Amino acid sequence: MYLKRIEIFGFKSFAIKTRLEFEPGINAIVGPNGCGKTNISDAIKWALGEQSMRSLRCPKTEDLIFNGSQSRLPLSFAEVSLTVDNQDGLLPTNFSEVTVSRRLYRSGESEYYLNKTQCRLKDIRDLFLDTGLGAQSYSLMEQGKVEFILQAKPEERRSLFEEASGIAKYKVRKEEALSRLEKVEFDLLRLNDTLTLLKEQIRSLDAAARKAKQYQKYQEEIKSGEVLIILKELAKLKKETEDLTSGNKQTFENYDTLSKLIQNLETNLTNLQNELSKKREEIEENRDLLYQNESDLLQAKNRIDLAEGRIKDSEKQIELLEEESKQQQEKLKNFVDTLEKSTQEKEKYEKDTGQLKEKLKEKEKEISELTKKIKETNHIFQEKKERIYSLVQERTLTKNEIIRLETQLQNLQNEKKKLKDDFSALEEKKEKLVLEYTNLNQELSLCEEENNRLRERKVTVENEFVQKKNLYRETLQQLEKVQTELNQQKARLFALKELAEKSKFCRLAIQSVLTLNLPEISGPLSSIIKVPKENEKIVEKMLAEKLNFLVSETQESAEKAIRYLKENNKGWVGFFILEKISEKLPPLSRLPKTRNLLEIIGYDVKYKKLIHYLFSSIYFDGTILYSETTIQGGSEIKESGLLSEERETKEIEDNLSNLERIAKEYFNQKDNLEKEISALENELTQLNQQTQEKQTAFTVLLKEKERRKEKEEITLDEIKANHWESNQKDIEINEKNTRMKKEEEKLTNWETEENNLNKEMKTLEKDILVLKEEETKSNQELTELKISFNTSEQRYRILSQEKDKLTKEREELEKSIHSKKERTLNLGETTKNEKEILTKEKEKIILLQEKKEEVEKINSTLENDSQKLVQKISTEENSLNSLRQEFKEIEDKKKDLEIYQQKINLEKKHLLMRLKDEFNLSVEQAERKHKEELEKEISVEEIKLENERLKRRVESLGAVNLAAPEEYENLNARLNFLISQEEDLKKAKEDLLQLINKINISTRETFGKSFAQVRKNFQQTFHFLFEGGEADLVLTDETNLWETGIDIVAQPAGKKLQNISLLSGGEKALTAIALLFAFFLVKPAPFCLLDEVDAALDDANIYRYVRLVKEFSKNTQFIIITHNKRTIETADLLYGVTMEEFGVSKIISVKFQKVSVAVPA
Repeated sequence: MYLKRIEIFGFKSFAIKTRLEFEPGINAIVGPNGCGKTNISDAIKWALGEQSMRSLRCPKTEDLIFNGSQSRLPLSFAEVSLTVDNQDGLLPTNFSEVTVSRRLYRSGESEYYLNKTQCRLKDIRDLFLDTGLGAQSYSLMEQGKVEFILQAKPEERRSLFEEASGIAKYKVRKEEALSRLEKVEFDLLRLNDTLTLLKEQIRSLDAAARKAKQYQKYQEEIKSGEVLIILKELAKLKKETEDLTSGNKQTFENYDTLSKLIQNLETNLTNLQNELSKKREEIEENRDLLYQNESDLLQAKNRIDLAEGRIKDSEKQIELLEEESKQQQEKLKNFVDTLEKSTQEKEKYEKDTGQLKEKLKEKEKEISELTKKIKETNHIFQEKKERIYSLVQERTLTKNEIIRLETQLQNLQNEKKKLKDDFSALEEKKEKLVLEYTNLNQELSLCEEENNRLRERKVTVENEFVQKKNLYRETLQQLEKVQTELNQQKARLFALKELAEKSKFCRLAIQSVLTLNLPEISGPLSSIIKVPKENEKIVEKMLAEKLNFLVSETQESAEKAIRYLKENNKGWVGFFILEKISEKLPPLSRLPKTRNLLEIIGYDVKYKKLIHYLFSSIYFDGTILYSETTIQGGSEIKESGLLSEERETKEIEDNLSNLERIAKEYFNQKDNLEKEISALENELTQLNQQTQEKQTAFTVLLKEKERRKEKEEITLDEIKANHWESNQKDIEINEKNTRMKKEEEKLTNWETEENNLNKEMKTLEKDILVLKEEETKSNQELTELKISFNTSEQRYRILSQEKDKLTKEREELEKSIHSKKERTLNLGETTKNEKEILTKEKEKIILLQEKKEEVEKINSTLENDSQKLVQKISTEENSLNSLRQEFKEIEDKKKDLEIYQQKINLEKKHLLMRLKDEFNLSVEQAERKHKEELEKEISVEEIKLENERLKRRVESLGAVNLAAPEEYENLNARLNFLISQEEDLKKAKEDLLQLINKINISTRETFGKSFAQVRKNFQQTFHFLFEGGEADLVLTDETNLWETGIDIVAQPAGKKLQNISLLSGGEKALTAIALLFAFFLVKPAPFCLLDEVDAALDDANIYRYVRLVKEFSKNTQFIIITHNKRTIETADLLYGVTMEEFGVSKIISVKFQKVSVAVPA
């Protein structure tokens, strides 16, 4: 098995998704300080379940998530995935590749995944148990771990040995077993309290259940009587209904006959009314026809008027159109004449334009030749001009060179003067540096003394820190004991309160009476008497439920309270009546070796006669109660009673206050110690910081001393250089003077040539002016020709456009004339159509007049028929009213009979509903159930008397708990269930104790063997790495292998045996490495992470360290974070970590291959 791959996204400085593929053998990770190498180590630990932010080098959890950079925004979550190759099946899973992932959101939520399935942290820890892997295992070794291995307490160091010996899983199982055992013991304690409570409840519910059953029996008998009464009432109502139906048969027959006659008359009347309605509808329809006829006549007349108007308008438009057509014909003739003139003028301008174009070409050719000649002359002129320009530049450069040489001469003379001044300053500087060097030696001595003082103070604070830590652990142990006892007491108090809650029914009744504030009533008895703890059981057995009795001075007050309870259904309470007890106190009696109960009972003097009444004849010998006629005794049942419960509740409450006070003191002590430890830690941090600062200051002073020495040597060199530079300046001044003379001669030659060229250029300028005057004259003539040509050409275009415009207007006039002719024809056709419509409308008016006369005649006939029907309807209505009067008298009588029948039906329905609602029975079911009682001749009055007697018996029972039987059965079932649970818990406790014992035995054996092997291996690897020396591992308590600590003894060759903390950094690292490889020899881890553990090693130690790593890499994969070149050389795969972008880590990989080199013969 080996680590195949790690994927990091958003973790610390890894802003982009980063994937590192590892191979078996040695994998190295390198890079400069601060680039994020150790973040890879942190990512592996975090993914394996590391919870300590200090170990991950972060103050807060959210700091693990990439927090952004100058160019990147912060990320919302971080995720790391480790993929392990499981081909060898070392992990307890069937997968050949296992991926463990951990994800953290900025909100604080954390998730774990196993092969992309969400899981718990416990699942991941269980997966890697006893594999040598884990967040705190020896396979993850960084510089801080080296310090932990060597500086940790023996007990803290033990965890590494447990992982190597393979007992880590046994330890986890034992812790789980102990946790379960503690829970089982607590459950047993709670269960015992609950069983006691249940037994007490069952005993008190037994009588209540019997009473409830008697109550239910009486209620059934009352219910049966009520049903019989309902059945007899129903039979009586049935007989009355039959009598009513037979006595009124004739009335119902007369009612039906009259009803039919009235119905026939109403039908005839309705038919006549319908016929009258039809006649009236026909009259209305004819009237509508008349209205429509008149409307049509009116519309026809309007249409005639409109047609006549449209005919007149059309005739006028035809006249106008004919006039407009004549005018446009004349205009068309004028357009034709104008068009012919325009065409002739256009042809003339076209000919003139051609002649001007030829002249233009000839003039342009003449100008072109002149231009060419001017250009040639200009070219010669420019050549002369450029030569002059060149000469001017050369002359200027020569002048500049002369000036530059003069400036350089002046500078050289100034520099020579400055060198003389610098020589004096350097001599002064040399003397000052000698003085500073002496002062630095004195400061170094003082700094060394301050460093020694800080080291001594650090040792003192460290010793005090260890003492406070030990005291803190002791305080935590005492606090844990107190909290355990506090939890047990709280559990017992909870059980007692739960018991008191269950008996609340009785106590509620007592409380209800006491709230009446009757002055004659007090109690209950349990609150009046005071009994010693050792005698509580005897008094509880003797008094039993009387402990809950109240005390009343008079019987009247007690009866008043009972009536209140009964009326308000508040429960049941017993009373002692003081006025019924004799004032004369009975004499005390005593048997040999016994005591009277009065001797141990405490009470108020006003209850003296009640106490004497109860206890004067009772005496006991410790376990047996005697009276004049009875004796009580036997084995004691371990259950609590009312007195002991109240006393125990108070004791526990008092004890809880005391325990809470003690716990608070321990908490305060713990807080104070934490503050003191924190203060010491801060002081240690400050001392470390101060030591570091002083060491840094010392180093700075040393470096400053070296710098002063270097400056002194540099100053001497500068003095020598000053002499040499002064000589060089004299040589340069002579060279500059010689060069200046040569430059002045060159300047004279350039000026002579320039004067000759200027004369030649003046002659050329005159020739150019003559040629340009000729060119100008020709250009003017060309311009005049162009103007004439453009004018002729423009006139030609205007005439062309006018011709086109005239042609277009002529076409439009022709179209307009044609359009008016067509419109005139259309208007003539329209006028003809309108005249035809006018003729038709006049004919239609004649027809409408004839139809109107016909409808008026029909309407008159219909009016006469309607009047006859109205008279006939009036006669029929009179006959109908007479019959209705007679029918109403019979109907009233029938309604009275029906009302009486409804009353009987309602009574019957009420009885049936009552039978259904109250007793859930139908009539048939009730008759079958009470068949025998119905056959007996029992009157309703007798049944009612029996029911009243039963109800009085129910009242005499008093308050009844109807749920008592069911509660009694439920509690019995619960008692049996809890007894079986108790047996199961006891069996579970026994099994857990056996399991813990087996774990202890196997752990001791495994740890002992593994420790011996690790010890032997440690001695061998130590001897190899140190090339001699002695080392050993020592158990702090050989008799207790389960909890013993482990000390490391190390003595490098040539040194005395000393405290391991006094070893040098390199010796500490080698010792830790020796122990790591000793673990690997016993139980090799699949892979090992070494984070800069070689930082403190020199070359010789590195050589031996690398040899070991190579040897162990055959069985273990190594991932090494290092700066050392020798370590890097051993790697099979190399990853480089860089930070090209500030705050963002980037990975570069290099894979090495072994190359075989042929050795020449």
